Amino acid sequence: MDLQDVAYRGNAEYIEDLFSYVEICLKQDILARVEKAQEIHARLSMNEAAGSLPRMEERIRAAGGDDFWRGALAYLLKIKWGTGEEPSGTADAPSLSELVQKLLLPKTADAPEVYACAKGYERGFSVLFPKLAFSEDALHEPLALDMRLTDILMGWDEVRLSGIEICPPESLTVDAMDRLLQEQQSGILETVRALSAHEEIAALLLWGEDGAGKHRIVKTIAAERGETVVFCDLANRGEEGVPDLKRAVLAAVRECALFGYCLAVEGIESFEESLESQLAAWLEAEILALVPKLYLIIDAEGEPSIGEWAAKIGIPFPTELKRQELWRVLLAEESLAEDVDIPTLANTFALTPGKMKKALSAAKVMAVNREQMDKKMLYHACYGQMSRHLSDKAVRVRTGFAWKDLKLAGQDKELLSDICDCVRNRHIVLQEWNFKKSVPYGAGISCLFAGPPGTGKTMAAQVIANELSMELYRVDLSQVIDKYVGETEKNIKRIFDDAAKMSCILFFDEADAIFHKRMEAQGANERFANIESSLLLQCIEDYDGITILATNNQGRIDFAFMRRFKFYLKFTEPNEEERYEIWKSVIPDEAPLSEDVDLRELARVFVFTGAIIKNVALQAAYLAAKRKKAIGPAEIVLAAKREMEKDNRTLDRDKLGRLGEYL
Repeated sequence: MDLQDVAYRGNAEYIEDLFSYVEICLKQDILARVEKAQEIHARLSMNEAAGSLPRMEERIRAAGGDDFWRGALAYLLKIKWGTGEEPSGTADAPSLSELVQKLLLPKTADAPEVYACAKGYERGFSVLFPKLAFSEDALHEPLALDMRLTDILMGWDEVRLSGIEICPPESLTVDAMDRLLQEQQSGILETVRALSAHEEIAALLLWGEDGAGKHRIVKTIAAERGETVVFCDLANRGEEGVPDLKRAVLAAVRECALFGYCLAVEGIESFEESLESQLAAWLEAEILALVPKLYLIIDAEGEPSIGEWAAKIGIPFPTELKRQELWRVLLAEESLAEDVDIPTLANTFALTPGKMKKALSAAKVMAVNREQMDKKMLYHACYGQMSRHLSDKAVRVRTGFAWKDLKLAGQDKELLSDICDCVRNRHIVLQEWNFKKSVPYGAGISCLFAGPPGTGKTMAAQVIANELSMELYRVDLSQVIDKYVGETEKNIKRIFDDAAKMSCILFFDEADAIFHKRMEAQGANERFANIESSLLLQCIEDYDGITILATNNQGRIDFAFMRRFKFYLKFTEPNEEERYEIWKSVIPDEAPLSEDVDLRELARVFVFTGAIIKNVALQAAYLAAKRKKAIGPAEIVLAAKREMEKDNRTLDRDKLGRLGEYL
């Protein structure tokens, strides 16, 4: 006999036959119901032999359904289309108990029998109808087919649910960066492969920083196994309550149950710790048994404390050398300006592969209508991928100064240049030459700048930041110190924790406020002061970035602390030649300067620091603008007089020479 003579020729014919089965069930003709069920099974056997089951039957079998499932779902379809008999007193939404009583049990069945039978179907139907999981009386909760479930039963796949990403094996695309990343993570991939293939391991927890490749690893392993994965991301549902979060997961679970897909849940770490633990426990207790494989994906820098029921795999952060390789592949087809140095880019920004891709996309937008992508665009895009929150104890400093603005001796500038070169060559020393092995901590760059106010300490920090195209944050230690026990330590830790996520330079002003000479711990205050200074030093040593501390009073700093800084630079008051260079640099070419002004004379007469020279020049400019004239000796002398009065000093007319007549 030709199988097509008895096999269902399509899903519509199968559903029509189920409608007939439902009508027989509603008439309570048990013998006819059994005969019709046998006929349906016989025809389905023919379809199965031909390898062409109706779509609705495929979904029912995938979810472990039986004849009651077939009848109940067909009955709900009839009601949705307005072609079925409405159960008494329930309008168009029957409950699970009513479906059992009408389609499965004889009219003579009593309430306990109906309850027991319906209870047996409650868990399975909670997958099809997630609201049952939150109902106070699930057996009597009205049931109706939603649009997505209707489409699934009818074999239509156009409608998808928001917040859910369904990734079949064929959807995986692999580019050059993906291939390189797979090579870099080959050991991790082997581990995940082995655990995924293990029949007794039902859940895997992948953790690592955002963009480390967890999502990609799950898709890769699933594609290799020919599996489809449903990703349910809870991270953007922070305003919703627990029931809504669980409904989102159950919507994804239904897809998995009806299609045999694996489930990946992301974003539970975005909630407070108690809710995170609650969701994890619920996944273990209620969801784990409903899906073929459960992946829990968590963004975390350290191993999560939750999910002990799952096999945990940490995704390591890429080293500088690996980031270089990834950047070279990413930028291979881009037209780059000469100022783009890939090793420095990789050393400056500790980005995961995912964030590197996003940064490049942002840089491309900035480079539209330009011939080349330059360093400024790339660095700005990279900072866009970093955490931009730093403690309120720190303020971002603009970094507009360059080497030409810094008036220091050649050897001092060379030392500052060496600091910059440390960042550029980190990968060579720490990775290629493996100094990371012998220096497992303290790989950051710590600097101490000492000298009187106005000698260029802050400007030097700005020049370093500008040279490296890094953001600079100034921390006033006098504001960090708190009178309450333990608060100073919290402030210090918070600053460094935030800075570690930002690839920024930390500039601590007035370091002597905390790095004072250690005192004999005769009282509680002295003991806490010593603890605070030791903690700050420890945080500086552990920080992988650049830390610069400035002090106006080097004599107050304990020598033992000074020895633990990698770079030390003493700033002195400028000599006459340096003062002359400062005078030349602070007065712009556009500013009208009287011919009576001799900058060398100013440098000789006024023994000022660079900061005071700038103040004098600016104040003289405002005086000249007020008088509607060029900047002359009179304005400069008056501005100098006012500046000195701030420190209770006076100008000596005799020492001013010819400038004395303007006093």
